[in-house]
Amino acid sequence: MSNAELARAALRAARAAANPFTLHVSMSNKHVHAQIVRAVDGHVVASASTVERAVREREPPIRVTSDKVAARRVGEVIAERAKKVEVPEVRWARPYGARFHGKFASLLTALQSGGVGLAASQTPRVMSSDDEKPAAAGEKEKKPKKEKKEKREKGDRADVSKPSSSAKPEETHTLFFGQMPFDTKASDIMPWLKANLTRHGCGFDIKEIRMAGGNGMGTPGKDKKFKGFAFVDFSTNKAAKKALKLHQTLFRGRPVTVERCTRKEFMAPKADKRKREADAADGEPEKKMLKVLVEPDVVKEMAAEAVENSEGTLAEGDLDAKVLSFLGLLPRDTCQKAVNEIKKVCVKGNLSQVKNKGAYFMGIVRKVSKISWEAREKERAKKAADNAESA
Repeated sequence: MSNAELARAALRAARAAANPFTLHVSMSNKHVHAQIVRAVDGHVVASASTVERAVREREPPIRVTSDKVAARRVGEVIAERAKKVEVPEVRWARPYGARFHGKFASLLTALQSGGVGLAASQTPRVMSSDDEKPAAAGEKEKKPKKEKKEKREKGDRADVSKPSSSAKPEETHTLFFGQMPFDTKASDIMPWLKANLTRHGCGFDIKEIRMAGGNGMGTPGKDKKFKGFAFVDFSTNKAAKKALKLHQTLFRGRPVTVERCTRKEFMAPKADKRKREADAADGEPEKKMLKVLVEPDVVKEMAAEAVENSEGTLAEGDLDAKVLSFLGLLPRDTCQKAVNEIKKVCVKGNLSQVKNKGAYFMGIVRKVSKISWEAREKERAKKAADNAESA
């Protein structure tokens, strides 16, 4: 045997001498299982599980086999069976991340009440009245740590307020979470993610949760309602990788889908982009200008001539700035036709019932423009056909 194997064998022997029996507890979504194993040869000396009918139907019978009551029942049964084989004390083989809390606490408390003790290093310490003074001293000792933490946070805020030229751009990793219940809220997703990521040291790397259709508070027909999927932004790649392992795990009773978004870089919402463009242009976003075919002065002259020849039915204020600007985008002949059509409608018809004359005249201009463009297209198609025949 190598030196490493000899060292491991010696360590196992020392542990077996200190704690001859080990308690193994496992819990699933349906049942609770417990075994007491002899450390020397790995032999199971006692076991209990809610799978056994004797455990479930023992007075008082239990219906749910995965809660704290079921864990307490398993602890009572395995304590009785351990006393029959003369097991005085066990060492709890605590799984990674498990605490003396919830179902584990119920099982171990029932085991101790049944007469089987825990190892001295694992016995939960119950505070008495004599421990109040040491506790107060411990609180005084913790105060300097709190002050150090506050100073450190102030320093971090000061560093953030000073922009550095060599600072790296803030990274964002986005994951897609789907197949969620429709009554899910953002307050349900955040604790679930933190509970799963804290054990890996990245529970505070969650930046933002963006829920599709709203935050789950809307009602159908009135406000937006959650659509069953969300996008979660993480500040580190490590947190995103650990969150990917939650694929097909249960979230509120449903297996959730977790996938990395195909978009490689984070893209800000369009509303933020428009806001930045508006701020960059001194409050006025850059607009694409159309080509003006008729000068504004010429359009005003046409409008003034139409007002004079309208027999008082058309006023200068009826043709607003929008109508005049739209007339300037048309060819000269089409613009003249539109102005004449407006004058003709005003002379023939009674416009007293028209509430918005600007919108009414805009409709007339669009109609004339459409007829003009259709006539031009027909002429072009006819010329193209004639050229084809001559060729």
